Amino acid sequence: MNIFEDINNSVLNAGENLDLIISNSEAIIKEDKEILKLKNTQQKLLQNLRVDTQKSYDDAIRAVKGSLSNLERGLQLVDYFEQIEIFIGDQEDRIFLKELAERIPRIDILIDDGGHEMKQQINTFEVLFPHIDKNGVYLCEDMHTSYWPKFGGGYKKRSTFIEYSKNFIDSINAWHSVQPNRLSVTEFTRSVDSLHYYDSILVIEKRPIKKPFELKTGTKEIPNYHRPKSLFKRSKKLFKRGIKSLARF
Repeated sequence: MNIFEDINNSVLNAGENLDLIISNSEAIIKEDKEILKLKNTQQKLLQNLRVDTQKSYDDAIRAVKGSLSNLERGLQLVDYFEQIEIFIGDQEDRIFLKELAERIPRIDILIDDGGHEMKQQINTFEVLFPHIDKNGVYLCEDMHTSYWPKFGGGYKKRSTFIEYSKNFIDSINAWHSVQPNRLSVTEFTRSVDSLHYYDSILVIEKRPIKKPFELKTGTKEIPNYHRPKSLFKRSKKLFKRGIKSLARF
């Protein structure tokens, strides 16, 4: 089966699933509306990919058949479809993930849409996130399993990916910590620009980040406000002056 048949089957299967759910009038079929929306988006993406892929392939064939001067370009386009490689392994297995990172040392975009269990999501992040390009994107899907016990989840359970990822919020704000023994600047702080939480999805955008600093410009027109000292502090100051005066005599 070639790449065009794979894409075609994916589009047909996605379309059949959606049509079945929408037109069903028999036994109840339950599907989460957000997942259904994502499947619909996936179907459209696959359709677009199929069109673009077929167009690129046709362009390559025309280039090859056109003239000898276009032969090299045509072969480059054909070779493009041989650049897809599939790696099969256990997402929870750190050894497999490290071997994968060695094969693909720089990753532009990573979408974790795997087994959805807690150790799988956490291990994948810890091993592969450091290999995301400095301007890359890391996306984890189906995070609602953090609330499902059968996936190792549970509300406020510390070992879930949801609870694990909440620490990222502290990490990107670590520049402002005054308790370095509890919260300090890390490589995550220096490399992550933003976190985007959606229903069941977390998107992490990377960008080199420098330490924030305060910049003041312009001329003062109103002097800085200094709160008056309390009556106790003023009395204390006057008392000390009185003691010093008595000491002179």
